Amino acid sequence: MHAGPIQSVLLVHGYSVRSLNSWGRLPQLLQAGGLAPEAIFLSAFVSLDDYVTCNDLAAALEHQIAAMERAGLDLGTTAIICHSTGALVTRRWLLDRRAAGGKTPSHLITVAGANHGSTLAQLGRTELAHVFRHLTEQTDVGKRVLEDLDYGSTFVRTLNREWLEAWNDGGAPLWKDVYCFSMGGADHSYWQNQLVWQSREAGSDGTVRISGANLNYRFLDLAPPYEKMTPLVMTQPAPHLVAQTPDKRYSHTSQHDADTLGIVLGTVAGVASELAHLGSKPQPVSQQSFGILEGIVAPEERPFRALIEAFAVQDSDAYVKLATSWYDETNVWGAANPDEVNATIVVSIADERNAIVDDSLILIRDDQGLQSISASLLGVPIKNEVTPSVVSFYVNVPNFRAAHPHSVHIEARTDTPYVSYSLTLDGPISDDSAHSVTDNQVTYVNVRAVRDPSAALVFYSLAHPGLAAILDTNYPPFPAGSV
Repeated sequence: MHAGPIQSVLLVHGYSVRSLNSWGRLPQLLQAGGLAPEAIFLSAFVSLDDYVTCNDLAAALEHQIAAMERAGLDLGTTAIICHSTGALVTRRWLLDRRAAGGKTPSHLITVAGANHGSTLAQLGRTELAHVFRHLTEQTDVGKRVLEDLDYGSTFVRTLNREWLEAWNDGGAPLWKDVYCFSMGGADHSYWQNQLVWQSREAGSDGTVRISGANLNYRFLDLAPPYEKMTPLVMTQPAPHLVAQTPDKRYSHTSQHDADTLGIVLGTVAGVASELAHLGSKPQPVSQQSFGILEGIVAPEERPFRALIEAFAVQDSDAYVKLATSWYDETNVWGAANPDEVNATIVVSIADERNAIVDDSLILIRDDQGLQSISASLLGVPIKNEVTPSVVSFYVNVPNFRAAHPHSVHIEARTDTPYVSYSLTLDGPISDDSAHSVTDNQVTYVNVRAVRDPSAALVFYSLAHPGLAAILDTNYPPFPAGSV
């Protein structure tokens, strides 16, 4: 809850960070801007332990902040700045604290926040990643944090659904309680010659997509009889900025080491880069990248000025005005970079009790019944490794909208004849009034499947004439004669 100008700042870092210097000069710039050093706090949390989850880290954050409050911290004049995975942890903490009736911070600013996950999450759980971490850092990979970071994870979908419902709460909307902001970079040029395609996606900072960093998003619900979608959109947009200027572009983190340029792998990587940029143009390869936070060296740089602009918001009118200003600035960037204006669509299938659908087929179609992969789909759809009935698509928005409206074709099956879904769906995800995607945002499409287990149990009448002959017969399959 707001109690006046910002007097304290908490900095919450991201996945795999292991030293306090990960913020670069940002703490010093904040101090030079008028904050006392005793009012600037640097977080240090464990993300490379295979048993720690984002929920665990949110609970640990509550433990620490509660102790700091007892020592005198006033959350009403405090801003929390989060980077990468720190955004997920802090947002989970914020919802939990709000539900418990605790005091909330004045401002929350997610910078390159993995608010909807990261394409690198699955890469981080590979055997090669395990070997790398053990040999170079003597750590685990942080398996459960990475599972939470995977597109469409139960953690991410639950968090964002609860967040959106709290945001739109008619009685006490979240956005009036805590002024929330998001920004991201778009420079993935340093990684153009790397073999790892996940770091070279158009419309990303090399780790987090712009759509994944954006605190603006929507849900579309499809349930029986599947005749129309039910949209859930934000009643008030959150200020979101793509912090890029002609003078300087920003990546997820700074990189200064030699790239693979000039070695044999570079040729192969060039081909892989073309595949990763289907339908768009790869950026020119750079020899250095500047992180959107730790790469800031002067207060004039756009990300730092954006932080100060966010700090200055002290009422709802100013919040709405800044949302419009950042939206306009980002649109100017988008007009100059149409290949980078992309969106993520996360389609999930679950039954009434949220049980996993093991076997599913999900296709996106345009109004002519054709799959829209050729013109707009970037890369390949990504299936969630833990929940296989969740698939994410990455599309270029201008090309995707050119084939508007869209529908989904979904089939859901089980591997047993005793439980069925009987779901073969061709349903709308956009119509004349509601587009299914928006520039640089995520759309969650939730499909509710009806689980039918009726074939798993039968009765036989004691009066059945053939009962004696089948009494000792093992089932299944069920012998004939059930009532």
